[in-house]
Amino acid sequence: MIAAAGIKTTICVPVVDAARPASGMGETAMLRSVLLALFLSVHPATAFANECPSIMAAIDAALPTATLAEPDMTKVTELRTKGEELHAAGDAGSMAALNQAKKMLGV
Repeated sequence: MIAAAGIKTTICVPVVDAARPASGMGETAMLRSVLLALFLSVHPATAFANECPSIMAAIDAALPTATLAEPDMTKVTELRTKGEELHAAGDAGSMAALNQAKKMLGV
């Protein structure tokens, strides 16, 4: 109690439990955050998995008109085949092989 100028006043201070959220939305918000993090961690992997076929198609389209030396042309076709095999096996190394072939072709 505080007494000032003859007036008695009681100050009420709410007690907050730091371990418990202030509202019932804490668990829902946490679940939403976890689901969002899970989605964002899986989404890029599926985006890259869908990119391999388009890179293979670009390589296939550029091969007939490519003006590379025979050893380079052999290397490009080997990289393209390796990329396709790695992609089918679900290996992320397929992107490196396909991008190297694409770079050699100038695509």
